[in-house]
Amino acid sequence: MGLSVMRMQLSYALIMGAIATATAPAATVVIVKELRARGEFVDYLYSVVALDDAVCVILFSIIFALVAPGLAGSVSGHEIGLLSSAAHAGAEILFSCIIGVVGGFSLHYFTRDKYRLNEILVVSIAVLFLTISIAIVLHLSLLIANMTMGAVLVNISHRNKRILRVIEPLTPPLFALFFVLAGTELHIYVFTKVTVILFGVMYILSRFAGKYTGTWISAFLTKTASEIRKYLGFCLFPQAGVAIGLVLFVQTSPVLQGAPQEVKEMLVFIVNIVLFSIFINELIGPLITKYGVIKGAELE
Repeated sequence: MGLSVMRMQLSYALIMGAIATATAPAATVVIVKELRARGEFVDYLYSVVALDDAVCVILFSIIFALVAPGLAGSVSGHEIGLLSSAAHAGAEILFSCIIGVVGGFSLHYFTRDKYRLNEILVVSIAVLFLTISIAIVLHLSLLIANMTMGAVLVNISHRNKRILRVIEPLTPPLFALFFVLAGTELHIYVFTKVTVILFGVMYILSRFAGKYTGTWISAFLTKTASEIRKYLGFCLFPQAGVAIGLVLFVQTSPVLQGAPQEVKEMLVFIVNIVLFSIFINELIGPLITKYGVIKGAELE
């Protein structure tokens, strides 16, 4: 809403709005453990941050599937009708889910009789890469395909959690590389551009207002404790990994590779705005979250 008020094209504002829903669960968990917080407030907080990123990915996938064809087809995005975009989005989401389901069942089938960790690791990576490759070739959503595969995998059998334990040691270097790549997209000179600063500040304020207001209204309607209603929204301010991944996905998406130059320039502008906001959020977000936890939770 805030970005639309500043006359940003609706398609870009929707993409940024979807990215804005992401939070940083890891930062929240660290703060809760550091403060040794407990009680109903913490239970609600964990539930919200657990669902937040999942909802973010689903919402982003739907919005991106709707607006991407218009951005790729024309600068204004009006050459492709709403009905056509909706049909394209529905088909993309459906087939992405199908690919994910097939990938999940395949990974379960090929690893169910494996007991050596190295064999499970090799098979898991092979199926994962195959699923990603198919999604790319068919121009489907990598996010939904992989998310569906994971959901199917853990719900088929509890034994499949061993696959996650095998893959988990690979995550630290991948995360490190991920943040390094993200950092290369944030150019220092953007901090000297008034436009980027203004849009960045509006993005940060709009996101915080949306998080806090949405949490307050939900807590009010469900008649939860006043501490939850007042302070839970403060704990949703940090933003990191998922948001970075989504904004880089937008910039490198094969669907938009043939987009007009003006669209590509706008995507670079969006990347810088989001990365700027993440930089600010990671500086002040933990402090705001800590305040919310101290005020709302029971401390040992």
